Amino acid sequence: MHLIHPALVHFSVAFLVAGGLLEAAGILSRRETRERAGAVLVLAGTLFLAPTVAAGFLAQNSVAGFNGGTADVHLHERFGLVLLGLFAALALWKGWYQGRLPADQKVLYAVLVLAGVGLTLVTAWMGGHLVYGYGIGVTFG
Repeated sequence: MHLIHPALVHFSVAFLVAGGLLEAAGILSRRETRERAGAVLVLAGTLFLAPTVAAGFLAQNSVAGFNGGTADVHLHERFGLVLLGLFAALALWKGWYQGRLPADQKVLYAVLVLAGVGLTLVTAWMGGHLVYGYGIGVTFG
């Protein structure tokens, strides 16, 4: 069961980071094609994020005891939930306007997407630290 989370998380991270950077760049440079392409990737990443977070909770319950890192696991979980909440809120905000935010809201949206990209990277780094620092979910033979 613990293998589902790492399989999904790479899609979430890749789509959210690449899409978030592309969408924010498109908004800030007023390049609608870039903005739209990035928005599609951000939406895909957001859709992958819900099962990724759910799989993370299942993975924690299926991994046998590990040496330390319990506080780091819980922090990683909280960051994942905040990340899901942020990108879900951004999707709802954009959906409210049927995908076309008013011009006066675009910069704030872009800033929040960039904050989400940063949070995605931090959360991903934490997950990597759990695997490579503590060996969580890795079987050593």
